[in-house]
Amino acid sequence: PCQDLSTAGMRAGLNGQKSSLFYDAVRIINEMRNATNGLFPTVVIWENVYGALVSNHGADFRAVLTSLTGAEIPSPPFGRWAGAGMVHGIGFELAWRLMDAQYWGVPQRRLRIFVVVDYRTGRAGEILFKSRKVQPLSTMCSGSRMSSFPHTGKDSAKSRRELPLIFPFNDRGLRDAGMNKNTKKLLSSFGKPNDPFPTLLTSPNPLAAIFPDGHECIRYPTPVECERLMGLPDGWTKSGESGRRIPDSKRYQYLGNSIAVPCAEYILKNVCEELTK
Repeated sequence: PCQDLSTAGMRAGLNGQKSSLFYDAVRIINEMRNATNGLFPTVVIWENVYGALVSNHGADFRAVLTSLTGAEIPSPPFGRWAGAGMVHGIGFELAWRLMDAQYWGVPQRRLRIFVVVDYRTGRAGEILFKSRKVQPLSTMCSGSRMSSFPHTGKDSAKSRRELPLIFPFNDRGLRDAGMNKNTKKLLSSFGKPNDPFPTLLTSPNPLAAIFPDGHECIRYPTPVECERLMGLPDGWTKSGESGRRIPDSKRYQYLGNSIAVPCAEYILKNVCEELTK
């Protein structure tokens, strides 16, 4: 769990009540490897918030690398970890990388740290840094994917003109702008129409929409729009296993704590390719 590592949390670090579960995961990995004479798991993937890199002045991330490899990993110069790196050791290769979901085909700025450890084939770098063609952001940001307002659904110049311009709002912008004639002027400081949405939280960020006819409104994204921001199918969080409808407040919470699917798919496809060579 990220709560103790997030810059938005209490910053208790890996010793916090929630994020300390990491050490139970390491214990399970070690028990599995001991029970299988080191055969399984072959690959371990760890994902967390950007704050994991800087928590406790970088000491927590060093503890993560050391725990996953069993090797003594030195601290980086000046105590600041790079956004990407690798460690080679006896019996393992480890790589880490900051990945922003907006560059993997979803219109959301979501910066997360991924660590891949390969205990057998030494291909952690191949898994985490492989070049792969992805869907462009402009496609995912089209009205049919990001707007729940009525539109033609056709990818044409006419349909694009009919779509509203959507802007994310922070608390100050929402409080200052309201629904008055100064909204457009204030919006200029909160991004451009094609900018990605800010990081999705457990309670959604307000957004403002300006229609071509000058009509303005401020609203929250719908649960379906939040599903699209995470790369999930429409309605993915609508119902539970029993078929009972999940309240929207819970859907927002689940989605804000979720992982951007295209980032996970990119890594897991690379794992499959490398381990089946």
